[in-house]
Amino acid sequence: MRLLYIFWILLLFFLNGCAPVPKVVKRYFPSPQFPEENFTKRFIWPVKGEVISFFGEINSDRVNKGIDIKTDVKQKVRASSDGEVVFCGEIRGFGLTIIIRHSKDIYTLYSNNAESFVKLHDSVKKGEIISLVGIDPWSKKSVLHFEFRKDKKPVNPLLVLEGG
Repeated sequence: MRLLYIFWILLLFFLNGCAPVPKVVKRYFPSPQFPEENFTKRFIWPVKGEVISFFGEINSDRVNKGIDIKTDVKQKVRASSDGEVVFCGEIRGFGLTIIIRHSKDIYTLYSNNAESFVKLHDSVKKGEIISLVGIDPWSKKSVLHFEFRKDKKPVNPLLVLEGG
């Protein structure tokens, strides 16, 4: 019965991007290994701060597909690598969000921003200031949510960030 329940949860997760899961804090979802060695550790941290929620952690009813970095309010957010802004706008539950494409199938996502300094189709350089950190609507803390995606699949950012 438990196996059937887990199968149902995973099926919903892959079909909808997020499945309803039991309200458990600090459970972990398995982290896929990063497939290309040439990209590992070539991305810089977008902000300085403390990771307070890790990739795969289940908080309330959501699986974290990135990391949450607690930092100072209005801390400068930097592009993790060279790329092009492919999205800059509001996403429900994420606030002001910026998505940067670094290659054909490598993307980074930065959310909970207070202000953006880039717009759609802007080219950005590694380390360039792209926004200021805002307040997370759920925790009421100054937090940057950061995701890394390869082939549209979330990858643990700690596998690709320098010193991660």
